[in-house]
Amino acid sequence: MDGEPEHAGALVLFALGAPFQWRLSGAVAHAWSAEGPQAGNLGRARPALIAALAGRLAPAAAQWLGIEPTKVKVGIHDQDGWGEVSVGAGGLSARLPVSWLARVWAPGLAVVDGHLVVSVEDAHWPEASVLALAPGRKPNEMTVRSDGREWSVAK
Repeated sequence: MDGEPEHAGALVLFALGAPFQWRLSGAVAHAWSAEGPQAGNLGRARPALIAALAGRLAPAAAQWLGIEPTKVKVGIHDQDGWGEVSVGAGGLSARLPVSWLARVWAPGLAVVDGHLVVSVEDAHWPEASVLALAPGRKPNEMTVRSDGREWSVAK
């Protein structure tokens, strides 16, 4: 049948399971981030990267604030710093760097103990120093720790 070889490759990737898919997503996101080899081609990939950010941030925002994923507006932050997040009556508006996908989302750090993680400042397994938001607050640096299955704020 037509198209089978292309679809077979995708099926093989899906068969490798969620941990592989997360790592692959992180590797692709890193390639397009400011530090990655595709950084110079960001312009042509911008719509796809915004969709990728929105597709990962919207469920995290729903978990964080209990808002509808359709109420999340996302843009790419391509300057210094972590970006910006604002919450209003219309929902959540965010501008995050593409690297958020690789550094925060891919390792499962998007929402930790009621905080939206916006940046990983330093990481040494099983701990990471992150910049995170609590609802209605400014970003706060905190240490999170993994027990191998999930992340929590280190005590």
